[in-house]
Amino acid sequence: MSTEQIYVYFTASKEGKTGLTPTIDVFQIVRVTGVTTQIVTNGNMTAIGGGGYRYTLSSVDILTNDYFYIAKTTDTSVDQKHLPGLKTLANSHLISTSTNQDNLVYLFSANASSQADYIAEFFNGASGTIYDDVQGLINIGNTLRILSTNKTIADPITHTQKVYNDAGDAVFVSALIYEDPEAQIPYRGQGISRREKFQ
Repeated sequence: MSTEQIYVYFTASKEGKTGLTPTIDVFQIVRVTGVTTQIVTNGNMTAIGGGGYRYTLSSVDILTNDYFYIAKTTDTSVDQKHLPGLKTLANSHLISTSTNQDNLVYLFSANASSQADYIAEFFNGASGTIYDDVQGLINIGNTLRILSTNKTIADPITHTQKVYNDAGDAVFVSALIYEDPEAQIPYRGQGISRREKFQ
């Protein structure tokens, strides 16, 4: 379960309208089945300034449900009295939480312990196939990042191409390299024509 914030913006003559007392209706939609239940009726919204208003949606399961909402005002001066919207996983607290990491890009950083913490939060303690699959994607992403950005040395003594870890002080993977496509001439510093599988 998570706590989500819903934000709306009322305007009058295309400018932010302050001083309203809007209410909100929220409908929970099960993402897989489409079953819909109204969970908030005429909830009181809080002004945040400049024509913006928010509503705190508590104890919702954003992993399996979407939340359709309609913010309403009876003020006749506004440009639109009813403002609909949708709260989903894509714009939820779990995607952009400041208590863990700023966004999903962090999943592919070099900080493995923080990745694990973020994934645990993202799936709200879930375990098993989904967790393992996502963790596997993170590992693949890290490997691709290392192979494409880290220090790489072609060693004519050991006839290998070495890719180093993030610190640059240890070999992450290495592979035999050759100067000919048939793998008959080990690399001696004259150009690489063939590389074997990284190990």
